[in-house]
Amino acid sequence: LEQVQLAAQQRTRSALEQIQLSSALSVLLLLGLGLGVAEPLVRSVKRQYQLLSSQTEQLQRLALVAQRTSNAVAVTDAERNIVWVNQAFTRMNGYSAEEALGTRFGHWVRGDEVATQAWRGFDETKALGQGMKAEHGIVDKTGRTLWVDADVQPVHDANGRLSAWVVVQTDLTVLRDQQQLLALAV
Repeated sequence: LEQVQLAAQQRTRSALEQIQLSSALSVLLLLGLGLGVAEPLVRSVKRQYQLLSSQTEQLQRLALVAQRTSNAVAVTDAERNIVWVNQAFTRMNGYSAEEALGTRFGHWVRGDEVATQAWRGFDETKALGQGMKAEHGIVDKTGRTLWVDADVQPVHDANGRLSAWVVVQTDLTVLRDQQQLLALAV
């Protein structure tokens, strides 16, 4: 009976040693896999996070420039419907952002020959997917004519399709008025 108990205890010890050895090997295998797979994955995620953080900072700086510039800035969809304007746009044109949003850019362009030629040129460059720069008159909310230098540039998506337009207008009204006074004085 003692021999059977001794043999049973020995088998139990042997089984426990095998379980401990298997557990230790499993832990080592999991650690190896963790270091081999998880560690590069963690590094990759960290790199992506740093890249996204850097891009976010850059976009915040660009947004700050667009918001704070003294030039009127408007962003339109591909069909030239206004989707965003800065504060300088609202000051220059007299329309609030809410009034401007959804309207077709060019709605306020003065209807004279100079403006008509400028927008005809825009339609030609638009068909080619190119931007343009032109001086023309616009009419503000009060009906006053302003002269602007408009820089209209296309934005294309990842597939090369036109997705938006960015319009930057510089007010030339004071300069134009001074030129007219100078011309009268001469």
